[in-house]
Formats: sequence, C-alpha cells, structure tokens
Amino acid sequence: MFEPGFILAGLAVLSPLVGALLAFRSEQPRTVATFATAFALLSCVGAMALSRPATGLLAIDGLAGPPAVMITGLLLAILSAAPRRDVDASTCSRMLVALAGVLMVYAAGSPIILFAGWALSAFPFMTRDRSEDRGERSRWFAKPMFALGGSIVLLGIALAFLSMRDPDESSSFVAFTLVLLAVLIRSGIFPFHSWVIKSFESNSFLPYAWLLSARTGAFLLAKLTLPEFVEPARAVLPILSDLALFSSVLMAFVGLGEKSPRRVLGLIVVSQSGFIVSGLQTANVEGVTGALLQWLVVSISTVGLAILLRCLEERCGILLQQRFAGLGAKVPRMAVLFLLFALCLVGFPGSLGFCAEDLLFHGALEMHPFLGVALPIATALIGIRLLGLFSTIFLGRHGTLVPSVTDALPRERWALTALVAILLITGFIPQKMVDSRSAPAQAIAAFLKDGELAANR
Repeated sequence: MFEPGFILAGLAVLSPLVGALLAFRSEQPRTVATFATAFALLSCVGAMALSRPATGLLAIDGLAGPPAVMITGLLLAILSAAPRRDVDASTCSRMLVALAGVLMVYAAGSPIILFAGWALSAFPFMTRDRSEDRGERSRWFAKPMFALGGSIVLLGIALAFLSMRDPDESSSFVAFTLVLLAVLIRSGIFPFHSWVIKSFESNSFLPYAWLLSARTGAFLLAKLTLPEFVEPARAVLPILSDLALFSSVLMAFVGLGEKSPRRVLGLIVVSQSGFIVSGLQTANVEGVTGALLQWLVVSISTVGLAILLRCLEERCGILLQQRFAGLGAKVPRMAVLFLLFALCLVGFPGSLGFCAEDLLFHGALEMHPFLGVALPIATALIGIRLLGLFSTIFLGRHGTLVPSVTDALPRERWALTALVAILLITGFIPQKMVDSRSAPAQAIAAFLKDGELAANR
C-alpha cells in the first residue's frame, strides 16, 4: 500500500502535467495554470509534512521540501503578476511541464526518475522561439538549447556508468566528472555562464529566471553526488568550490560595467549560483545551512526583480533604457518593491538574506577562508550595482518630465508583496527557517568530514 507522502508527491508531479495539457487547449490558460500550480503547491506542502527520508520512488524530504514549495510559489507569482503576453497558452504549458520536471528532480527516489525530471525540466526551454531573435547570431555555446541539452546528455551518460554491475574506480571517477559538468552547465558557473546571460536577453526571460531559481544543479550536487561518490568527491569538490567562487567574484565585477538591466540581473544570478554551490562544500553545518537558506533568498529576490523589470518594460518601452528615467515619480509602489528585493538579495539587516549570509560567512571563515573573503566582496559589488540600477530606473527626473505610467496593478501588487513579506517576516523570526535547513545541512557536512550519514538525511 502506498504511503500518503508518496501519493501527495505523485500528485504534485502529475497535476502540472495535466494542467499543461488543459492550458494549451484552453481560452484562459493563465487561470488553468494557476489552479494546477496551486494544487501542486498544496500537494508539496502535504508531501513534505508526511514523507520520511528515502521513502519510495517519490518523496519530498527535508532537503527538497522548502525548495519545492518555493519554486511552486514562484510560478504562482509569475502567473499572477507577469504581463499578459508572457503567459499565453504555449508559455503556461511549457512552464507547467518544467515544474513537473523540477518536482521530479526534488522528489526522485531512483536515478531513473531523477534523470527523467532533469530532462523534463529543461526540454520546454530547448525549443527555439523565433519571436525571441533580436537580429544577432550568438555562438552555439551561448544558446540555452545547446547548454541544457548538453547537461541532459552528460547526466545520462553518468547514470549509465553508475548502472554498471561492478563499476571500478575509473568508472566512478568518470561518472562523477560528468555529473559535475552537468551541474556547472545547469548552474551557469564560469565558463558555462554565457547561456544564462543570453537567456536573459530573450523577449520573455521570466521562464528562464524561474528555471534558474530552481537550482537543480545545486540540488543534484547535494542529493546525488555526495552519497554516490566518496573519494572522488573529497578530491574534486574543493576545486569545484574554488571555481564557483572565482565565477561569483568575476560575474560581480563584470556586472559593474554592464548597462543593460537584463544582463545585470543575469550576471547577479550567475554570481549567486557560485556562492550556493561553494557554500554546500564548506563541510561546516553553519556554512551549509547558510548556503541552503541563501538558495531560497536569492531565488525569491531575483524572480521578484525579474517580474518587476518585465512589467516596467511592457509599460515604458524605450524609456527604461534611458539613464535616470525618473520612473519613481509615476510608479512609487514598484520602486519600493524593487528596492526591497534588492536589499533582501544583498542581506540587509531584518531580512532572511542577512541571516543566510551571516551563517554562510561564519561557516566559511572556519572551513573555507576564500569564501569568507569572496562573499563580502561580491555582495558589496552586487549591492552597488543594484542600487545604481535602482537610481537609473527610478530616480533622476522631475515627475513633470516623465510620461504617465501605470503603477503596480492589484494582481502584481499582491503577488510581489507576498514575496517580499516572506523574506522580511522570516528575517525577523528566522529560527524555523534555520531549523528546517539544519538537518540536511548536518548530513551534508557529516559526509564531507567523515563520509557518514549522507544516505540517511
């Protein structure tokens, strides 16, 4: 007899697939997608409450629970607040299919389900949309289609090596290397960052921002890489951590000279991905807990900023490209929301980001001094660039010189305010959020230290 946790996890995966089919044929795809996503969210909450670690083929355990709830809630926010043409029937269907794939990755109890979810989450973003061409031809490695497809192929080959009856040390090392490459590509870590920046230049970049917020690469690193590989992990993961740190600082520096708001946001996403991946390798409970919390903070903040940026583009058009456009005089609510998301992202006191960065920083100083140095430097650079972006968009002109622009609509206001409230409320009372991340953090840190307990988390 199936356990309730397994049934609810199955419903969380199945409901987006059914919703994708219905939304594609519906005259109101946004409504259908919203109901399907809301049902998946409730199923995730129930599965997280009832599932036990490593139970059945599908189980949303302590490691996967908060990210699963978060990514489903972020899709609800996009469906509520995104401009109408960004949530047509095709886009709604594609994002629901991707949601099903992400939840399969989170809930997978076997390598086959994990690979199926990995491929399903990427496939909707691999189809070329000609409406997104902007008259410039990018190199093949900068195209999301090739990057995501490559990560699928690499993970598939790695799992094929793992499925061998008696894999020797060389086979395990090859499989481990391929898994790491898949993680680097999906996370956009240097030198595989080009596809992320390119995806933020597409006409509708919200689906890509949402997919990157799922952090399936970091989750794969925590769930599959650590238990399955012991000796290769201890030898190679420090190198991966240093590469991720270099990527984070490099992208933060590059962002200082970037003028396009979209590219700035893409560079910030890549920079923060490096800190999350590196933080998972600190072998310290404080540091790993901070990385898991930072995962949630960065995902919510960057998706909130992406929604605001997309809404402003629809309203203002070319005015958004002008320096010191002064839009704050006409859209004060959107200006305040933008500033709050930016402050939460860089760890302003009173937000969950402050707690996450504090844990990550103190844990890193003990076990990984380079991270302890790189984190404040990159965070300061990101903060400078975000405040500069805020000034460029919302400040600089008298209100009489700015054309009339509609401020945040009720559906936009409620969705974005809810995301900000989550970051601020959990920042003032962070204990429950920290406790929810402590158990998986202890398991990951225990493995990195002595190779034990990883299978029991």
